[in-house]
Amino acid sequence: MNQHRIAKLWERATAAEQRENWSEAKRLYRKVVVAAPTHAATFQRLGLIALREGRPESAVDDFRHSLSIEPADPVCLNNLGNVLRELRRY
Repeated sequence: MNQHRIAKLWERATAAEQRENWSEAKRLYRKVVVAAPTHAATFQRLGLIALREGRPESAVDDFRHSLSIEPADPVCLNNLGNVLRELRRY
């Protein structure tokens, strides 16, 4: 899949997320993951959706995956820390 198509999928996914259409956003972000498995921001977005859906354990997995790609991402580190605090995993 070319970069233009991936960018279009990302745009559609973020638009679905803004409409709070979590299932559509997840479906589209997962397509981005298949096409660009090292796109860390996609895993971060999936983690945020997991939080909104009340699935903190899935969010932890997604944030950790994102950090395995971009270990110094301060936003993702913060998101992971917040979830771990919520889960009382110090």
